[in-house]
Amino acid sequence: MVTPTQALYEVRDAIIDSGKLPESVTYIVQEVDQDGLEAGAKVPVIQLTPVTSARITAFNTDRADFVTDDDGNQVGRIYHAEYEMTIQIDILTVDNRSNEDEWINPLSDALREALYEYDSAGPSRQIVESIWKVNTDEGERIDDLTMNPTLRRWRQDVTLWSYEEFDTTEDYIVDVTLPPDDEVPQ
Repeated sequence: MVTPTQALYEVRDAIIDSGKLPESVTYIVQEVDQDGLEAGAKVPVIQLTPVTSARITAFNTDRADFVTDDDGNQVGRIYHAEYEMTIQIDILTVDNRSNEDEWINPLSDALREALYEYDSAGPSRQIVESIWKVNTDEGERIDDLTMNPTLRRWRQDVTLWSYEEFDTTEDYIVDVTLPPDDEVPQ
């Protein structure tokens, strides 16, 4: 089970583990902050930002399993709360880096190749068990040459389907001790 925040880190780790992108890439798992905490990030940067996270079912009524104790007694229930999440992945780099692997076109191609391994229209490998479907949506160049003529940006959207897991635990009745008959109220 993964929460939407954990899903961001799982996607980041899958991209890193693919080995398709240069080791010089800096990964940011959040929006670039206004306080400047990420100001020291070196380009190229891959930024993963949650765009939407919507529950697929309105209630946690999809019981997936039971919680059992060491004796095999069912002491609780396990529920799955399914959700659909869209992640926006931005690549930021500067034009004509000395290493050609850090140019925007090779970086965007490498990102798509890394994500393709998990795409439901491709090999459909699982990032983790609880992320059961991944779609690599549209990607596009979104350079803003008026503000910064050397900054290059690629935006790639990824939609995934996953679930969080919740459980209930109930005290199991092991022994019942009744009061003696002369102490039972009549």
